[in-house]
Amino acid sequence: MQETFSSKTFKNKLLTAVFTLLSISAFSQTKYTLSGTIKDKKTGETVIGAIVRVSGATGVGASTNEYGFYSLTLVQNTYNIEISNMGYKKVEKQITLDKNITLNVSLEEDATELTEVEITSGKKD
Repeated sequence: MQETFSSKTFKNKLLTAVFTLLSISAFSQTKYTLSGTIKDKKTGETVIGAIVRVSGATGVGASTNEYGFYSLTLVQNTYNIEISNMGYKKVEKQITLDKNITLNVSLEEDATELTEVEITSGKKD
């Protein structure tokens, strides 16, 4: 019976050690920061509320603040980054995040010409 108790104790200690090592490796992924400023290409003014997101990843992104600044902290990897805002052409960049990176982008206006709409009114008989 003593042998069974020692065997169970050893298995418990071994499982605890394995789970501890797995937990440490899961939390030790290297993270880096992607940050920068988004500006209007023509005027040089900062773009407030521009969206900077990781393509293909739901819920991974940021919007620029009142200074046009954004910041994302991500695990070391290669990412496709999309920068967009209403009234501007979308910009796509591929980055390899293996260190902290500053990515400043100038957005170009997306001038879309609208067609004329005529509204008339009349009295219904």
